[in-house]
Amino acid sequence: MSTTTEKFVSVNQGFRARLIGLTEAQMAAPTPCEGWTAIDCIDHVISIYLMVLNSTDADVVDLDTASPLERFDHVAPLLEAAVSDPVTGGQEVKSPFGPMALKQLVSGIVLHDTLVHTWDLAKAVGGDLELDEALVAESYQKMLPMDEGLRNHGAFAEKQVAPEGADLQTQFLSFLGRTV
Repeated sequence: MSTTTEKFVSVNQGFRARLIGLTEAQMAAPTPCEGWTAIDCIDHVISIYLMVLNSTDADVVDLDTASPLERFDHVAPLLEAAVSDPVTGGQEVKSPFGPMALKQLVSGIVLHDTLVHTWDLAKAVGGDLELDEALVAESYQKMLPMDEGLRNHGAFAEKQVAPEGADLQTQFLSFLGRTV
């Protein structure tokens, strides 16, 4: 994978795969994110996508009465299209880290956030815990220099110590405060 759009489509496919067939009981299951259930995690990802979309000229509403899968299927393709569009992808948008191009916001933050929440969701519902290895490597590399900022904004818990000889995914998740 080389383009932001390809990476974003891939991470969305991974997140979507964990949404398929979720039961009410699974959606109420606690996630590794303190105080969050699976539905909270899903709502977070969808709300981030909506926030990013609505920071452009788009006016997208949440299908809040639909199923989580239907809600995700509504917003993810819209954000994928916005990122892949040369004009919209280059449009400056507001972000918690200051103004930046939409494509930069998605490739620098949204993609990585969705990736880790894919694991959180899977962990909560007993789903597939394996993340795309290339995306994990890229996310870890990009997030390492942001260590202090990640914790100052309260976005992630304190780092955990990965077991000696741990694979890259375990190192990445431990860095982000997950107990693997």
